[in-house]
Order: sequence, then C-alpha cells, then structure tokens
Amino acid sequence: WVARTFAISDRFFSSTLGGTWSNRNVLYTGAPQRVRNTFDRVASDAPTIFEALTAAGVSWAVYLDGPGEPRQDSLGWNRGSVGLRPIEALYADLAAGTLPQVVFVDVTPGHEGDEHPPYDVQRAEAWSRRLYDAVVASPLWPCTAMFWTYDNHGGLYDHVPPPRACAPGPGEEAFTALGPRVPLLLISPWARRHHVSHAVAHHGSVLRFVELLHDLPAFGGRDANAEPLLDLFAFDCEPGLLVPPEAPAPGVGGC
Repeated sequence: WVARTFAISDRFFSSTLGGTWSNRNVLYTGAPQRVRNTFDRVASDAPTIFEALTAAGVSWAVYLDGPGEPRQDSLGWNRGSVGLRPIEALYADLAAGTLPQVVFVDVTPGHEGDEHPPYDVQRAEAWSRRLYDAVVASPLWPCTAMFWTYDNHGGLYDHVPPPRACAPGPGEEAFTALGPRVPLLLISPWARRHHVSHAVAHHGSVLRFVELLHDLPAFGGRDANAEPLLDLFAFDCEPGLLVPPEAPAPGVGGC
C-alpha cells in the first residue's frame, strides 16, 4: 500500500556492516565513530546533527516512546536535552501544528512500536498506524516529509550484496562498505507517487537531506557523498496528496 501510494527505495542500505549503534551514529554524526560491536558508544564529544541544527537556529526534537537508553546520552542529546520529548508530546505537537522543523521519532526497544523478536508485530503495526494517522491529520501535513526506515536488517537474508563506500573520515578506514538493505519509505504530499528509487542510498542519505534542506555542511566523506533522496520527491507540480488516503487496518497484512 505504501509503495502504491507514496515512494520507496529498493537500494537503501545500512550505512555499515554492523548493528544498531554504528548505523545510528552515521545518521546522527555522519560516521560510525569507530563503533564495531553492539556495546560501544559514540564519544560524547562527537559533533552531531542536533548541535549543527541548534547553531543554525533550526528547531528540532527527538520523540521517544519509552525511556532513552544510556547510549543515547552519548549522542549529544545530553547537551541538548531540551530536544528530548515523550511520544505523547509528538501527537500533541502534530495536532497543534507546533512540530519543530526537524524531528526524529525513536522506537525504544521493548516498547509498543518495537518489531524485534519476541515482541508483537501486530501491536507495532498499530503503533505505526497511529503515527501515520496523526501525521496526515496535522495542519503541518502539506509541508511534511517523513522518512521511515530501520537501523539494521535484523539478520535476514538478502540476495543483493552491499556496495563499497568511501571511508567516513580519519580513523574510519575500516568502514568502506555499506551493510545489507533496509526499508526506506517517504510519506509526504510531495512524494513521487508509486515510485521506486534505484539510487544507492543509506542512513547518511537522510542526514544529507537534512543538511541540504537547512544549508548545513557535511560532517565527513560518507554523508558528503550520500545520495540525498531527492528523486523520491515530485516538486515540479502541486502536491498530489494534500488529502491523503486512509491507511489499511493494522495487523491484517494490509501494509
């Protein structure tokens, strides 16, 4: 349904051959920050997109559906904790039209939106449906672009080998390949309808989109050279989804 209605990518890869934190680090800092296992955290002094947005006068927030994990404190959020908000504040801000300019919505492991085993995928679909409904009902919908993705592939087999990639920066020479593919959806009235992008992209592409949108410099080679996902949009005409369609009911395979 999403593919028929909005836009997706079939060449969106994890940024690293790794798990959650190395990929999230690329999303937030442009580099894995030399994280090579599940337990390491990014150095607390690593510059992040949150600090760059603050310096540029761009409002932002991270909405969490549960208590943040300790590792998240090392992503600069402890220096910008004013941007950390509970998930219910997201729905209030959407309804009021007071959402910040850049928003990350983070599903906390073990909570309602978690699709990891052994949690209930149908419950997570209901969580996703609630978020979609709130976004499209918001007065901000006409100027919204929501990227929906996952930080790693979950160990599932994929027949497409990850491509090579440039090193993110000094000390990151070991990270010269992308990881397995993960889903990427663009939900927006400006989405190129029924479009599948074949451009090679990764988590750093979302970061690059934010950098281009707000005229921010890249953090390093990985995000500077990332595909900015612009082919998912159709800016050459009036948005075609100002009145968005209703999503299928969750938990019945409609998504």
